Amino acid sequence: MSDQQQWERIITEAREHSGYAGPVPARTVAEIEAALDDKRRDSYRKELAQLGDGPGFEAFLDHWWVQAIADSATDDAKEAAVDCADIATALHVKANPGPTFTAAQVDAA
Repeated sequence: MSDQQQWERIITEAREHSGYAGPVPARTVAEIEAALDDKRRDSYRKELAQLGDGPGFEAFLDHWWVQAIADSATDDAKEAAVDCADIATALHVKANPGPTFTAAQVDAA
């Protein structure tokens, strides 16, 4: 199964568990930025510019992707959108286990 197919399966499962049917931006730097509310884009860009390689990038994507889904959802669907994103993030980590890092290590990266 390709990475894209795996991700689509994860999103489908997360939608089923959360009941969220709204927009889901791709988990990419450009798609996340486009989906964010205008008031958050400067913070996003600043954090991205300061980000180095390593484990911090995955944590960065996870954090901002959840925010992008929430920003994309209608007001009455925000809770389901965040639930969907949380489930998808957990399924993604489960499907792609890697090294684990403490919060301090991620912050330092």
